[in-house]
Amino acid sequence: MTRLAAKYVAFSLLAGALWGVIGLALAGQVLGAPVWGGVVAAPAIGLGAATMFRGFRSRPPGARIALALISLYLGAGLFALAAGIVDAMHPVPDRIAWAVVVQAVLGVWWGITFTGYLPLLWPLAYLTHALLGRVDVRAAGVGK
Repeated sequence: MTRLAAKYVAFSLLAGALWGVIGLALAGQVLGAPVWGGVVAAPAIGLGAATMFRGFRSRPPGARIALALISLYLGAGLFALAAGIVDAMHPVPDRIAWAVVVQAVLGVWWGITFTGYLPLLWPLAYLTHALLGRVDVRAAGVGK
């Protein structure tokens, strides 16, 4: 793959921001005010995921399905990590900071898996990567 085109970077940041809004909507009440750490980090998480999973469209269908799931849990984990770090920075007596962070990550993963959001979020992750793949191909000047 070649270097990232500015258009691909912009759309990746936008996708991350939109996923941040989804995270805010789904986890805002559970995580409380620290959820904003994840929302602020979401565009960077989107860019990182888009870069890491670049070439999504060229993979076989089964691999794309698996990569979308991996991307969903990785992105959600990073979102929760940012929220957990913000939460851990609040001085609360007799609280183990690293445990607060781990709790946020595991709680978000648990929530995705066991509250019925997985059938909604997994295809949405697939769609996000498919759309970013189209932007990447068009930004490279191929397939116009």
